[in-house]
Amino acid sequence: MKWSSIILCLLLAVRGNEVPEECLTCICEAASECDLRTTCGDSLCGPFGISRGFWLDSGSLGNNWESCSLDLECAVKTVKRTFERYWKDCDGNGSVDCHDFARIHYMGAESCTKEAPADFVVFQRTMDTCLDEIGASDLVVDRVNKTN
Repeated sequence: MKWSSIILCLLLAVRGNEVPEECLTCICEAASECDLRTTCGDSLCGPFGISRGFWLDSGSLGNNWESCSLDLECAVKTVKRTFERYWKDCDGNGSVDCHDFARIHYMGAESCTKEAPADFVVFQRTMDTCLDEIGASDLVVDRVNKTN
C-alpha cells in the first residue's frame, strides 16, 4: 500500500458523513493502489476510478468530471455522497459495511445486489487485504438500510 496511509490522513480531513474513512481508503487502494498520478481513461478517472455516471449521480461536484475525479478532496466528497445517497445492504448479510460500499462503487447502486462480475473478485480481494492491514476487517457501520 504505497499511498494508503497518505490517503487515510487526507480522508480524515474531509468529514461530513458517516462513511468510514477506512472503507474509502481501501476502495481507493482497490481502484488504483491510491495512485494520485492516475489519469482519466475512456470510462474511469482518478485514484478512485470514478465514472462519469457515478460523478453525475453524486451531484456533479467541482468544475467537471475529470477535474473533480483527479482532485482528491472532490473525489472523496463524490464517493462519500454517493454512498450516503445509496446506503444499503447490497450483499444481503444484514449489515452495511465496506463490502457494500465496494459493491456500490464497482457495480453501481442499482446493480449492487446482483451477482458480482468475475473481475470484482480482484477488487474485493485488494480491498480486503487493505482492510486487514489497517485493522478494519470487521468494520460494520451502524445504520442498516438507511434509505431502503
